[in-house]
Amino acid sequence: MGSSLAIVLVLLCFLSSALGMTIVTRLPGFNGILPFELETGYVAVDERKEVNLFYYFFKSERSPTVDPMIFWMIGGPGCTGLSGLERMGPIKFEIESYEPGKLVTLTYRNFSFSKISNIIFIDSPAGTGFSYSTGNEQNEWLDTKASSHLNVFIRKWLLDHPEYISNHFYVAGDSYGGKMVPLVADEVIKGNEAGQVPFVNIKGYLAGNPVTSDDYFDAGSRVVFSHGMGLISDEQFRSAVDSCGGNYITPRNDKCRNCVDEVENILAELNKEDILEPRCDLGSATLGRLSPGRRSLIDKENTHLSLPNSLHEGCKDYKFLPIKLWAENSAVQEALGVSKDRTGDFNRCRYYLKNTYIRDIPSSIPYHLSVTSRGFRSLVYSGDHDPLVNFRGTQAWIKSFDFPIIDDWRPWLVEGQVAGFTRTYANNLTYATVKGAGHVAASHKLKECMALFERWIAGKQL
Repeated sequence: MGSSLAIVLVLLCFLSSALGMTIVTRLPGFNGILPFELETGYVAVDERKEVNLFYYFFKSERSPTVDPMIFWMIGGPGCTGLSGLERMGPIKFEIESYEPGKLVTLTYRNFSFSKISNIIFIDSPAGTGFSYSTGNEQNEWLDTKASSHLNVFIRKWLLDHPEYISNHFYVAGDSYGGKMVPLVADEVIKGNEAGQVPFVNIKGYLAGNPVTSDDYFDAGSRVVFSHGMGLISDEQFRSAVDSCGGNYITPRNDKCRNCVDEVENILAELNKEDILEPRCDLGSATLGRLSPGRRSLIDKENTHLSLPNSLHEGCKDYKFLPIKLWAENSAVQEALGVSKDRTGDFNRCRYYLKNTYIRDIPSSIPYHLSVTSRGFRSLVYSGDHDPLVNFRGTQAWIKSFDFPIIDDWRPWLVEGQVAGFTRTYANNLTYATVKGAGHVAASHKLKECMALFERWIAGKQL
């Protein structure tokens, strides 16, 4: 008995590897002491302790010892947790009043997921944000490697914060982070089954506007989405259906290929993240590979070219420019406890780097099925004006599970108004749309997403 306990204690000491935590009480740009509890730090996730992932941890502003723990991953693949903080955290970057040459002003946000939950935003993989590697690990990244490292991060972080080990734990993310959600959840669940310590009290996951990397659903649904949103005519849609036979990924003839190209050309004229927003040539996410417009934005971020006088005119992605400059400020990095071992520029997203991110998981759908089939709770939601990961494709892969419908399609409300539509399936799977939201939903409709999150996390009907 005594020797077993000693072995466990040694193992725990070996696993616990945070490189120092920083309790952040003040941040440059914020007036006064922060009205919430913020901790930042690093966790080494490989055996050699070369790969060090940076995190932002916000304690719940309600009841941190009881409220759930949310582990949130950002898209990209591999964008900084700072993007999640900007979208749904308790800090708001006042972009519209930003003056070039000055530090962006920060204010306290009324709607925040940290109001009712503990939440960790992660910089993953290394080379993203303030995360770094001192070895060759940074040169190549895969979905499988990233999900394995995040499982290690979660367990080591909980060992360093044992007061949260019993809290209900949820894996969450949006966009490409939504692809990583079921991979990481599956990794954590299998780790529990294999006896990895500590046991993570995982209850399920949330995935917003989630990429699957399965072209049949993600890209193959654009024709149907475009028709449903009134972007193409009935005649164009019928021609596509007749010539393609439902397969828009590998056109079977020239007529099909021309129909698909016609739809893609129409979508190219729109904002790639929200069809209601003006097209943003410098920064809209692309439907396929990195576009010249996105590259132009990257060049601006990385060379610190002068910012436009009005950041909010026609291009929401300009907001990332002052945020990047804020993150690169030495006083900001000192306040956040950024490691001196980290070198190089602050990279908001991994795809800014020349290093390769390999999508070695061709589809996350089997992982969604694996986790939900075991009865773990899941909430999948879509901004209904998002052409990048459109709701028709997301609904289609959910329907492919053939789960019985428990609560059929109906509206869900916020303050007496329809905020979207929802359907509940067997195996604790809930799907919802967020009305009027693009990619990602919380960036457009934070109040509604907050209501969605609060009800679902409490086990209530939407």
